[in-house]
Amino acid sequence: MYSFKFDYYGRLVAVFPKTDIGIIALGDTFVAHEASLPVDQRLREPNPAQIQALLVEAKQAAGLAVTNENLRAVSSGDYNAAIAEAKDLMADALAEISHKHRKNLAKLQEWGVDTRAGNWKILIIKPATDKAWGDFTHAYIAKEQSLPENERVSDPSLSRLIELDQIIQSSRLLRSAGENERGINIKNRATASARLLELLQLAGAILCLTRFDGSVAEELTRWGFKVVGKSAAPAASAAEEAAEETPAA
Repeated sequence: MYSFKFDYYGRLVAVFPKTDIGIIALGDTFVAHEASLPVDQRLREPNPAQIQALLVEAKQAAGLAVTNENLRAVSSGDYNAAIAEAKDLMADALAEISHKHRKNLAKLQEWGVDTRAGNWKILIIKPATDKAWGDFTHAYIAKEQSLPENERVSDPSLSRLIELDQIIQSSRLLRSAGENERGINIKNRATASARLLELLQLAGAILCLTRFDGSVAEELTRWGFKVVGKSAAPAASAAEEAAEETPAA
């Protein structure tokens, strides 16, 4: 760990963002202001190219996190619609095969139905979750396809169940992949943002020491730094903390 303080008795203090969103916003303003200055007035250290590279890295990771979240949301919508229709159709399918094999209900396990021996008869355990209904649909289709066509259940339509199963299975894969990729990109965003913040803090310190007589000055706000009176130095605002959790990052 390495830290230092200066202008200890000054009336102002610089407050740095605590979220990736805030750090990226500070980086944007800092880079834009530096670019607006004459070349001979720009900071040479820390390396401007390194700040720009970390800013781009953090923003790209943030954008990819949003993209994967959006894909996951679309996939979830497709999944919810398909599973809702499949559940209705599979309830009918379950009734059909239960009636067909009423004298030997344990045979329903071949269609992916859970059964249990009761005191006097075999009990059918209906799926209790969307995942279980999806698994039942998948297993049911496989069993029906293995039978001669004249032995298959005609209603509900097997072709429609196959269409729904394809949506369910692909949506599961997309949702899982989207969640994994979003997690990776959030981690990458956090890593790049943390390194970016260190350079921005160093840049702010250099500005104070070389341009403002070693004091924290209100002019730092031109570079995007937040400057407040010492007694008013806040933590990250609730709005900023909440924004960190939204896909708009």
